[in-house]
Order: sequence, then structure tokens, then C-alpha cells
Amino acid sequence: MGLPNGLSSTGLTLGAAATALIVVWLMVAYGWRGALLITAPSAFVVAAIFHWYVTDDPKDHPRISAAELSLIKSDRPSAEDGPERGAWKLALKNKNVLLITISYFCMNYVFYLFFNWFFFYLVDVKGFSAADAGMLTAALWILGAIGATAGGFICDLLVRRLGIGLGPRYLTMTALILSAVFLYAGAVSDNIVITVVMLCICFACNQLTEAPFWVATMAVAGRHAPVATGVLNTGGNLPGIVGGLLVPVTANLLGWPAAMITGSLFAIIGASLWIFIRADEPMGAGEE
Repeated sequence: MGLPNGLSSTGLTLGAAATALIVVWLMVAYGWRGALLITAPSAFVVAAIFHWYVTDDPKDHPRISAAELSLIKSDRPSAEDGPERGAWKLALKNKNVLLITISYFCMNYVFYLFFNWFFFYLVDVKGFSAADAGMLTAALWILGAIGATAGGFICDLLVRRLGIGLGPRYLTMTALILSAVFLYAGAVSDNIVITVVMLCICFACNQLTEAPFWVATMAVAGRHAPVATGVLNTGGNLPGIVGGLLVPVTANLLGWPAAMITGSLFAIIGASLWIFIRADEPMGAGEE
């Protein structure tokens, strides 16, 4: 389960890397309004391709083979085994789902710190040109893509060797602690090269955790995975709002090093929560 989840995040980060290069070039050539007007139609193209190629059920896909369909269905629950009415309440009452979601919130605080502010930080705080900042931002996202893919491989390896209880825990705690350390080192360094390198490594470590978060949630939730991962993703997107407010306020009051270090604090909290998470403790009949 880890690798497919890691690859989905890889696609996201590679798309962001391409955006960092293409949109900056368009902004320089045509202004920010022109860049938006030129790139906006691509959403309709992607939506059309998705509608044409992707199906809700694998059996409806015109290019699937009988052997592939058999493999997919071999360990896939039937439609009757899906989440029943009220499954949202079960997910919201489950201790492990909530702890994983809170930790995911903390991890994504770091993600959105880079997503929202890295380009701005390079240009307005560190004095890079827009073109150079775009290239460095693309490099950051490429490292994130490598981290997301590696996280999927490592998660699957650890689950096979240590079990679902310890595999995601060890990987997530280690990666979040490393992320906190590298983010702090980059924030306090006066050397611009060290700052950029440390921040890029921080983001790669951050993306190592994507797969284990999703794998652990699905392991806990079982047939309720669709609603539990919905809870997870909701918690993961809230930091975009919180960080969008907290980071500039902290930077204005205490300076940008302090604003960046808030990410380290959230990463440590997110790692600590995994001490109490039991991914090998599925939602039982007693909760239903």
C-alpha cells in the first residue's frame, strides 16, 4: 500500500516543480495575470483526460486485462463490505484515526510552510531573483518527489519486516524529527547556501512520511478507509489556513527565523504523537 500512496504524492510534487519553472517564466514574460490566464485552461484539459481515461470501477476500463482485474479483486472487499451509514461517526470517535489526523496536520504545517512561503522567502527575504527562486523552488519539489517515492518503498519494506504497528511509526517519527532538525538548521543559518540546502533536505524528509500516514489510516479503518482517509485529508489541509495566518504574523513580530522554526515545533509534536498511535489496532466491533 505504501508505494502507490507515495507515487500519488510524487505526482503532486513533480507538478509543483514544473509549475515553479513555467509560471515564473510566464510571469516574467506576461505578468502574473497573463500567467494565470495562460495556465488556467490546462485544468479543463486535465479534467477531460481524466473523464475519458479513468473509471470508477477497474472492470469498466477498456484496457484492463482479465489477469489484472483478477489480481485487483483478489484482496479487495466487495461493495457490500464498504462503510455503512454513520461510518463518519465511527472514524471521528476512533482514537487512532484522530491521533494520525492530528499528526498529519502537524506534518502538513511544514508542507504548507514551503508551499505557501518558500518562493516568497527566497525572493523577499533572501534577495534571490524570481528566476533563480523559481529554479530553487523546482529543485525543492523534485527532492520532495524523491522523498515521497522513497517513503513508499521504505514503508512497504518496514511493514513487511516489522509489521503494520511499528513500520509506519518508525518511518514517520524518524522523518519528522529529521525534518525538524534540518528546518531549524536552515532557519538559523546565516549562510545562504546552507540555508537552501537544509530547507530542501527538510522538505524531502517531510515527504517521506506521506505513505505511512495513509497506510496506517487504512490499516486502522479497514472497510471504513474511505471515510477515515477523508478525515485524514481534511486534517491535512487545515494547516494551509493555520500556517497562512501564523507564519506571516510570527515573521512580523519575531522575524523570519522564528516563523520558520514554528515548522520544527509542529514536526516534533507530530512525531511525538506516534508514540500513542496503534496502526495494528483496527476499528473493532465494539466501536460499531
